[in-house]
Parts: sequence; structure tokens; C-alpha cells
Amino acid sequence: MADRPLPAPLPADLPEDWSSGQIVAPEGADVGLSEQHGYNYLMGQVNAAQRAVNTINEGFDGISGKRTCRFVIGTSTAGWTQADCDYLCDGTDDQVEIQAAVDALRDADGGTLVILAGTYNLTNNVNINDHKDFHGGFSLIGNPGVTVLNLPASGNIDIRMVYHSAPVLLSGLTLKSAGRFSRLNATNAEIEINGCTFVNIQTGLYSNLIAHANIRFQNNLMIASSDSDLPNGILNVTCSGDEFNRSKAYISGNFFDVSAQPSGQDMIVNVDASDDEVIVENNVVWCAEKGWVIQTRGSVLFANNRLHNVSAVFNSVGPVTGNFIFNASVTARSPSITGNYLRNTPVVITTATVVSGNWLYNEHGAALTVRKGSSGETPDLTPVIVGNFFNGGDIGIYLSEAGPYIYEPEMSHALISGNRVRGCATAIQIDSDWSSCMITDNLFEGSIVNNGTGNIIRLNSDDPGGGGSTSGVTSFKGRTGIVTPQSGDYTAEMVGARPDTWTPTAADVGAVTAEQLNAAIRAAVLDSWEGSY
Repeated sequence: MADRPLPAPLPADLPEDWSSGQIVAPEGADVGLSEQHGYNYLMGQVNAAQRAVNTINEGFDGISGKRTCRFVIGTSTAGWTQADCDYLCDGTDDQVEIQAAVDALRDADGGTLVILAGTYNLTNNVNINDHKDFHGGFSLIGNPGVTVLNLPASGNIDIRMVYHSAPVLLSGLTLKSAGRFSRLNATNAEIEINGCTFVNIQTGLYSNLIAHANIRFQNNLMIASSDSDLPNGILNVTCSGDEFNRSKAYISGNFFDVSAQPSGQDMIVNVDASDDEVIVENNVVWCAEKGWVIQTRGSVLFANNRLHNVSAVFNSVGPVTGNFIFNASVTARSPSITGNYLRNTPVVITTATVVSGNWLYNEHGAALTVRKGSSGETPDLTPVIVGNFFNGGDIGIYLSEAGPYIYEPEMSHALISGNRVRGCATAIQIDSDWSSCMITDNLFEGSIVNNGTGNIIRLNSDDPGGGGSTSGVTSFKGRTGIVTPQSGDYTAEMVGARPDTWTPTAADVGAVTAEQLNAAIRAAVLDSWEGSY
């Protein structure tokens, strides 16, 4: 409640019993009357009334004359009355009152719709749509944790901004599905969803090239229980655009909790973006068996997230950095995978990626697999694997042979350097499709298996003498490991020596220089002198 402009009320106690011919004096007591009958008291109260009027008048100086549109919705089931709100629900078909408030707010060119604490039961859809004359923003605000909207099975809350990308804010709402499958859809809306809770609700946020609408999904809780049926994920974000007109998405600080794998669901989060998307500091927990549940496309930064029992597919040209991923798997076409903690999470990369500064622990299989499609002619794509720590598993780093799918056939010339590999039976394995790779300065236990061609493997921890195998040599004449030249390895013909039966010709003699001839004569003379003693 606002403060009153007059802190104390005026004492409305002036006398109303004056009689004709009555004597008036400055003080009422001077003529035997009450204080209020004195004209000094009378004039004092007149002046107080005038000052009060002036105070009220001056108070309007800070008022613009404009009223921000704001409607309030309550429900009688929570104890609210008509005096508390503009629209009063009764717990049955509450979408009727909510839709009426939405329409009134839209017709007023936008504003704020406040939904008071309580449970609201919806049996049909609610549509928040714009029209040609709509320019204002729209805010739908609840009391966090206690403003609950029960959506009907297969029911929707649709936010569709067709003509204008007017900003829309949803905050403090809890949306629950009364059945197995309900949706919140926002199309072409410049939308922010902040501090909301979604229980068995699929949220789809879409913007196209024309709308150029940005999406912010922050600090929300999304829950999918075992009895939900949410195909294609619980959060789908699609942004389209070009270099001149881009829609952007920012997904941050959310908690996704899937207590069991719902029927028909193949992912939790699906981001299909054109450019400039950011997914940071989210916590994703999947308590059932692993599945492909996070997928990105486009240009997406995926940083500082925590993934538990989930698998991620990054088909995006954006870095994957600083994430904690446990008991999952990662498949990436990203340009860089750096500074991640990956525990029991095998990583498969399928493009020229920089993999650096990661900690990878794996109990079985290969910790890092670089996959290509088939042998190529040009080494245009070069994966770089530098400065990582690999612990456990069957293989630390695996340059895989061609598989059933074509990924990057030109990928070759891999650089593997400065890595620490321990607890692996095979530290590094190179399949036959790989060539001209450089493997150097790695510290490892186990062995390097090189089935490729033209690979240079030198100066690793199993190479104390500075030698090492080159060009794919792992054994020679029965010797394995570090192969070094020995006497008898090569014939005279192999090294270009003259055979014993060689008879020089005149041309051969003519090709000998005088210096070479003099040296040969001196050697022969010395040999003859030594034999004469």
C-alpha cells in the first residue's frame, strides 16, 4: 500500500453552532466560548486544509499519466476472491479465464499477466498469439513453485508471434502434464523462459529467418518421469537464419532430470541452430540406461555442462570445452574438444578436431577414437591430439579404419603428441587406412600398434635412444620393437657397392679425378710398405 500524502488527518472540529450577533474574538476563551470559536483557530485550520490540497496536487508531478497494463488471475481454490484479482478461476476449465486475460492483455497492446499462487486446471489449449496491431511485450508471471498449471493430455500452451517478434517473458510458472504428453510451443517469439518448472512437458522453441527472434532458456527445471511419453525430447530449439539475419539461442543454468527412459524418447535436448548458440552450465541427469539424448547442429558453444548417464552427439561447428561427462559417450564433429573431464565416456571424433587438455578415464574399449571413411588422396584434414591424460581401458588413442559410413575420406596426417597414456594394453593403435601421421613425445605404458603406412613414430617413452620406427616398420629380420641397423642387414647391391667381380672400363677410369687417383696410389704404396717389414 502506498504512503498517504498527509501523514495525519486534519481535525475536522470547527464549530457549526454560531448564532446571530455572537461576539467573535481572537481566542474563544476571551468571550467565554471554546477554543474552536476563536478566529485564530479557524484561520489556522483553513490554512492547514489549503496546504493539504497543495501537497496532494504536487504529488501528481511524478505521475506520467500513463498506466502500465497489468491483470491479475487468482483461483478460489487457493482462497482468492474477486476483490483480489481481475479474473477469478474456480479449479474447473481454468483456461477460460486465463484465455480471457490473455486476450485482454493482447488487445491492450501488451503488459503483464500475474497468476497468483494456486493450482489451475486446464482442459483445453491456451493461445498467446499476436495480430497486426500488436507491438507490445507480454509477461506471464507466477509465484515460483506454487503457481501450478495442470495441462490436459495432448494439450498445448501455444505462443505464436506471426507479425512481430514482440518480446515474451515466462517466469515463476510450474507446468505439469495431467496426462502423458503436453507441450509448450513458442514460434517466432523473442522469448525468455526463466525460473520455470516443467513436469512431463515437451518444450519447443522455434524461430525462422523472417522473425529473427532470439531465445533465452535459463534457470529452469525440466523433469520427465517414467510414465511420460515425450518423443523427440523434452527441449527442442530450432533457430534459422543467414549471416545477415540470425536468430540466436542461449540455454544456461537449467537442470534436466529424467528419472527413467520414457517410451519413445530418443533425446533430452535437441538444438538445431544456424549460428551463435550457447549452451552453458546446465546439469543433465539421466537415471536410466544410456541413450542418445543430447544433440546439437549448427554453430553451438557447449561449455561447463555436467552430463550424467547421457550420451551427446555434437554435429556442430562449435567448441566443446570444460564439461564434466560421466558414464556416457560423445560423438563430435566439433573443431575442438578441450579441457573436459570424461569418465567412462568414450569419445568418437569424425572430423579435423583439436583434442587437447582433456582427462579421459575409460574401463573398456578405446577412450578416443578418430574415425574416417576411406583412404583419401589428399591430407587436407588433420586431427590434432595433444596434451591429454588417458587412464585405463583397452586402447588409449585409436585411429580407426574405414567403417560402414563415409565420414572424412581425406582425413590423414594426424598429429599425436605430448599425451600421457597409462593403464592401457595398447596406448596408440593406427589402422591401415591412416598414413603420414606423426606420433612423438608421448609418455605411455603398453605399446604402439602401427598398421598404417608412412607414419613417423619417434621420441616417445619407449624410444630412449632417440631412434624408433619409421614408415610403419615394426619388425625386421626377426627383430621387433626398436629396429636399428646391424651388419648384414643389406646386400652390396642394395647400398650401391661395387661387386668383387667388377672390371673397370676406360670410361670408368676416365671418370676418376686426379685427387681420387692419387689417394688410391698412396693407399696402395702404404699397403706395400707395411707388407715389406
